[in-house]
Amino acid sequence: MVTGFVLRIIFTPWEISFPSPDSLIFFEESYNFSNGNFEQLNRRSLWPAIISFVYIFLKFDNISEYVNTIQIISIFISSITIPIVYIFSKHFIKNKYALFASALFAINPHIISNSTFGLTESLFIFLSITSLYFLLKFNFKEIILGLGFIGLAFDTRLNAIFLPFIFSIILIFKVRPIKEILKILIVGLPILIVIVFPYYVIPNSNFSNQFASFTEYDEFQISPHLYNFDKTIMKQIGISDLSSSNNNLEKITTGDVYWLAFLKAIVHLGKTLLPFLIFMVPFGLYQISKKSNFKKKILWLTMILYFVISIPQYTISAELRNLLFLIPIFCVISAIFLESKIEKIRMNNLILISILTVCIISSVLYLNEEKQDIELILEKESFGKFVAANYEGKMMGDLTQFVKYNLIQTEQIPINYSDKIQIINPFFTITSYDNLEKFMNGNDISYVIIDNSLDNRYPIFQNIFYEENFPKLKKVYDSKNDEFSKLKVKIFKNNFND
Repeated sequence: MVTGFVLRIIFTPWEISFPSPDSLIFFEESYNFSNGNFEQLNRRSLWPAIISFVYIFLKFDNISEYVNTIQIISIFISSITIPIVYIFSKHFIKNKYALFASALFAINPHIISNSTFGLTESLFIFLSITSLYFLLKFNFKEIILGLGFIGLAFDTRLNAIFLPFIFSIILIFKVRPIKEILKILIVGLPILIVIVFPYYVIPNSNFSNQFASFTEYDEFQISPHLYNFDKTIMKQIGISDLSSSNNNLEKITTGDVYWLAFLKAIVHLGKTLLPFLIFMVPFGLYQISKKSNFKKKILWLTMILYFVISIPQYTISAELRNLLFLIPIFCVISAIFLESKIEKIRMNNLILISILTVCIISSVLYLNEEKQDIELILEKESFGKFVAANYEGKMMGDLTQFVKYNLIQTEQIPINYSDKIQIINPFFTITSYDNLEKFMNGNDISYVIIDNSLDNRYPIFQNIFYEENFPKLKKVYDSKNDEFSKLKVKIFKNNFND
């Protein structure tokens, strides 16, 4: 636990104002809640509510200190999940192997990295694993507690929808007699309903209901993360160049979108196993398939259900963090494999320590390899300050979150933003020049910011950045004329109406 906490502190980018765009959202909601304004209350408000409770006792002059507080809370919750993984693992393996499983979770680079961003995953994993721990006790009191944690997980992320299915399976196959089942339903279901009550009473306008949105996208409203990750697949459905105006986008069907989402989820599933779980999980899966009791079958069911419900989510938000919950499950499966192979070996403690040492080294190397370019991010923050100070009007494109950071006004509650600049970005992918013109004119946008990196929301931006031969977009800024060593960005003015 200590090692995991230290690694989280070391690899936290404290110098960055906002480690992710979502951290700005959580800061805004939490700050407003702590000051008695609940206009932004929504169906996943448990995380900002927890942060807001801490904010009540803290007053800072600098917004970055509030953001650092969010990161600290996230790191703390991720760290206390380590002993939860330990007690959960004891359902399946002996104590020392459960300790090994919790250690694998503690040093996992994906869990460490995500915990430093201050997002919902740390809390969701804590609540979900805790609920599974109690449900697998198979008795009245613990199952009631498990239902309570299911409700809290629901108030954190909609992904918790798989947990009621697990509860139902346990209730049907493991709880006896019928009177006990009825008692659990009579007592437990009202508790669950009360806790998830906000999900049903808060208007949908305050929250983007992911599962309701899966079939409501038009031909462009598909997760930007699905584009350009596999050009072979895109060619098979008739799209050879997403940045051209002749991209046959109308050929994309709902089936194509779900196929791409499935493939992207498989890619991310493989990535969650890096850098060390990949050497143990496949053998562990084979082991629990060969010698499986009810609890191990629940492990299988948990993995399958969670992955299946993630596929629709990937159609609108294809991000690795959607699958992070599976990592503690993979850690348990890895420990199950090792127990089956080395338990009877005399020096098994030394083997476990040696494997864990290698895993720690590989995790640190992986974190160093995958860490953000702090110098580049700081240059982006400087660019955001420059734009906020020197431009006016409606704006879209790359790096706009860095502009938005500098428009925050905390003097009033709720927090608002300077109306000098309005940021308007689409929630879908713009793949052609014609689509860009339509969006900019339809929203009266004055400027578009384009950097040199591929943004899957705007494949057309690469052509505009490098070719600059679009007469209706006039370049008014180029970072090469400023003292930026890494940042390459341009600003174009909208001349579509000229």
